[in-house]
Amino acid sequence: MSVTYYLAFFLNDYLFSFLAHTDHVNWIYLPSGIILGYVLVLEEIGALGIFLASLIINVQLHPSESFGSDMVTSLISAGTPLIARQVSVYWFKIDENLTDLNFQKITESCIVFALLSSACHQLWFHFEKLDEIFFEDFLAMFVGDVVGSLIVLFLGSYAIKLCRHYKAGKF
Repeated sequence: MSVTYYLAFFLNDYLFSFLAHTDHVNWIYLPSGIILGYVLVLEEIGALGIFLASLIINVQLHPSESFGSDMVTSLISAGTPLIARQVSVYWFKIDENLTDLNFQKITESCIVFALLSSACHQLWFHFEKLDEIFFEDFLAMFVGDVVGSLIVLFLGSYAIKLCRHYKAGKF
């Protein structure tokens, strides 16, 4: 799972670098869907994988930043989807086993995750003086996280449905 997130990070950069808002913010961020998907399904184990991959990415791309800063950024990347999962289970009554996921619940979970992730990351980046304009950067990151999460989770959901139909012999 860490490898998938790591590769998706660089694939996203390759595909959408022309839409990058800043060094830390993208208008389309497909890895957010991988982050949320892994943590929705695997919970703490998924978050651990995201943390490790995020830490490697941060150390690799920003060697001049302190290791402590990389750790905090990675904790935010791994912790916010866990909080979003719990909020979604509590507020939107999503089944703990995710058996009742539908379009509305996936969308709500993506929005909660994007709000938490964007707010926490941008507060940290603003504190660390990595981004200059808080609200503009927050908005760009929020949009990128929502769009990326929706694309990945809906494509994943559709792929699962196709596999079920294929296994049931309905093709």
